[in-house]
Amino acid sequence: MKRSRFDIRDWEAFAVLERVRHFGQAADALGITQSAVSQRISKLESDLGLKLLTRSNRGVDPTEAGQALQSYACALLAAKRNALEAAAAIQTNGARPARLLLSNAVVHTAVLPTLKRALEETLSGRFDVDVEPADIVETRLLSGVCDLALTTLPVSRDGVQQDLLTRLPMGVAVPDDAAHDRISMKDLCRNPLLVVPRSIEPHLFDGLVAAAAKAGQNLRIERSIVAFPSILAMVAMGKGWGIVPLAMADATPKGVRIVPLSLPEPPTIRVMAAWRTENEIAARLAETLRTLDWTID
Repeated sequence: MKRSRFDIRDWEAFAVLERVRHFGQAADALGITQSAVSQRISKLESDLGLKLLTRSNRGVDPTEAGQALQSYACALLAAKRNALEAAAAIQTNGARPARLLLSNAVVHTAVLPTLKRALEETLSGRFDVDVEPADIVETRLLSGVCDLALTTLPVSRDGVQQDLLTRLPMGVAVPDDAAHDRISMKDLCRNPLLVVPRSIEPHLFDGLVAAAAKAGQNLRIERSIVAFPSILAMVAMGKGWGIVPLAMADATPKGVRIVPLSLPEPPTIRVMAAWRTENEIAARLAETLRTLDWTID
């Protein structure tokens, strides 16, 4: 490195640009010009002696070094925000608001009213909520951007605790022109299938395979995809049928609908609460969450 100190504004520009992947959108988010964003990135790369981002026809892509440093950039910004909020809380004899992060599948479920009551009871309404795709929730949690996350993806890391809150019933995302109100296993096996990887949800994956075998059929797994919005987009583009939460029925793209699977025991996916062990705010909230009824009809 050329210098022993750095400007946190450079890291902020990098974190925002890595997230939105577009100089214009990053400039709008930061309230500066595109030229200023470019200058901050160039200065950070010069200080670190590393190439962090590359331009492409799609916008901006992180390099391998950029991907490796992204969580550290988020952690720096989270530390800055925590410090500013703590200072403001000291001035007002209060406490900084807790920050909750929800994966996008959780947002469309009956979990939210129960969560809202818990937050109001435990935190007296002092909380903020953000929503992110499930596949980046872990990075946000580990970097300190949020205190507690509710996600459909387990976070198996040292220093992170997690509780199973409930399970979401799953359905099948199909094109609008599919003439089905319920999907039989025979119908399902006739179509290319988009489903979350077995490494993430073995209970769901193995349950579908077993149900197909019982019906004398074989699943046609076209692709394993982590994010449910991505599965829905693929269905809309004619790439197959997708296994997604029934609760997302009101959040489908045009031309896609979600219908139940005709099985005695419909498949489910987990909703987990995850937090860093040392986070006292999250631990206190998690204790309250454990006492609640998370049954989803």
